[in-house]
Amino acid sequence: MLPIAALSTLIPTSTGHRKCREEWPDEAIYYERAYNLFLDLILLVFPLVVLCATYFLITKTLWHGIRAENFTKESTAFNNSIATTGECSEDKTSTNNGNYGE
Repeated sequence: MLPIAALSTLIPTSTGHRKCREEWPDEAIYYERAYNLFLDLILLVFPLVVLCATYFLITKTLWHGIRAENFTKESTAFNNSIATTGECSEDKTSTNNGNYGE
């Protein structure tokens, strides 16, 4: 932020007020562009990348937690059905009896 502090001047407006603007020397046009690109990267792009990475990690953590919770519920329900009936319940809707293609 040092160039802004060093190069800022008060410029009078047509209404009698003043506005603060940067006045870069004519030979420093490339430095001004580089400085503005640097500020854009640091103040806009870098925080956006950090936020995207953070939200990705949060979403990944929640996704794995939800999947683990669903697996635990299914496993508990399966174990409870074995404990009450004493046998594994299988899909008995198949009438093919292993004779495939007939």
